Amino acid sequence: MSGLKEPTFSEIEHICDCLGVNPEWLKHGKGEPFASQEELHSYAFDYREIITAKSPKEIIFIRSRSSDGNTTILLRINKYKYICLNNIWSISGEVGDKGRKQLRSFYDLVKHLQKLKGQDYTCFHMQGIHLEEEVFNDLICGRIYPGSII
Repeated sequence: MSGLKEPTFSEIEHICDCLGVNPEWLKHGKGEPFASQEELHSYAFDYREIITAKSPKEIIFIRSRSSDGNTTILLRINKYKYICLNNIWSISGEVGDKGRKQLRSFYDLVKHLQKLKGQDYTCFHMQGIHLEEEVFNDLICGRIYPGSII
């Protein structure tokens, strides 16, 4: 870290894990610097175990100001590390059958998190924010540091 020698791959992995940086970007310049490494799930409720396991300090529901109501979830793990869950849900009044199921799943996740928050061992803050469409897309793609939008 002093600049006298190049870090080993295991040191790079450790840095990436601590700061939420994409290891492929840091090692080889491939992909985006903050691209999510999380598994993709169609329904928001399926992320409940991942969220619980990550023990976030804050859960941020982010909605694009675009007309389609695209929404994602950002976890603040610590002062420097953020994890953007690897999905977008359309939260709007114009959805089909799958959209209704996704809305219900999103609602069930929020209710589940509220229930967890009420328990003594779980300490996190939840909030929602709106982003301009371009910033939202940059966040989802991993082009910008998630902490910069807070």
